Amino acid sequence: MPDAVRIRPLADADIPEVARFHRTLMPPGEGWGETQWRFEREHPLRFPFVAEVSGQVVGVASFWDEEDRMYLATLLVLPEHRRQGIGRRLVEAGEALARERGRECMALHVRADNGAAREFYARLGYVSAVPGEIRYPDGTPGDRLEKRL
Repeated sequence: MPDAVRIRPLADADIPEVARFHRTLMPPGEGWGETQWRFEREHPLRFPFVAEVSGQVVGVASFWDEEDRMYLATLLVLPEHRRQGIGRRLVEAGEALARERGRECMALHVRADNGAAREFYARLGYVSAVPGEIRYPDGTPGDRLEKRL
């Protein structure tokens, strides 16, 4: 990585930009707007983080504490900053939070047609737990992946 990456909690000032790139880059119907990001920031069991490089927010993730596990609800890194370890750092921040909160498992859903994401999570130790557990807004199935912490 050419510049230092800083992982920190989402701030109010980040919300407009994060909402803009999340809605632009996620598949139709899956991007979150400002209202959802404010809810993520204010909810006591939701933990949104951003990745910052040279003062610019280049990635975002939100983790939900679901009592028996931590759930990675969304992860997105700007295309020009991918394959630099930023997504990994965001996931690791959530895993550390999960351990701090006494959770032994991290879970997430990934689209069946998203090979790059599936490979990314496999490299981080995630395995398929429930194939086809959900359907995305466009009807694409999504598998639940899990990792024991």
